[in-house]
Amino acid sequence: MNDPIEDVFADFVEADEELRALYNIISEILPDVVVTLYGDKGIVIGWNWEMLSENSKEGLSQSSLLSETFISICLEDKRWLHGRSLRDFHALLVLSSESVQEDLAKNLRLGNLYNNSINLALLRYQYQESQVMVRQLNRRLQVVSSKQTELLDDNHRQFLLIQEKEKEYAKK
Repeated sequence: MNDPIEDVFADFVEADEELRALYNIISEILPDVVVTLYGDKGIVIGWNWEMLSENSKEGLSQSSLLSETFISICLEDKRWLHGRSLRDFHALLVLSSESVQEDLAKNLRLGNLYNNSINLALLRYQYQESQVMVRQLNRRLQVVSSKQTELLDDNHRQFLLIQEKEKEYAKK
């Protein structure tokens, strides 16, 4: 029987690995952008915005849950943060860039560019996951195929033994 504590820890590690893989892909696509992923299990990957208050994070999270577009907030130091919910990952994505100091909802082209970049990152992540699954399925198929071959060979040997015994019984 599985230990519930181990199950919880396994879920935590799996979510952490998924977010890290997604973070790496997003960072590769948007190299000049500061990226942070806040998982719903308390995981923070990337730049940890100490200046981002819980209210700001909650505001970004709640607003972005309504749509899969970026919600922008302006901090006291006139920097802009842009948040988007990643429902499949149960996470909040927060971006900041020195070159983007405006509301993405008002600059539709830039907002679409960032949304499309994140969608590309999500597709790359899905592609990587599907490649891993294909490799695992191919390994399983090889194992099943070898087991089937072994069973066929074993059944053939048994068949030959039975034929020999029938011949012996027929002679007696």
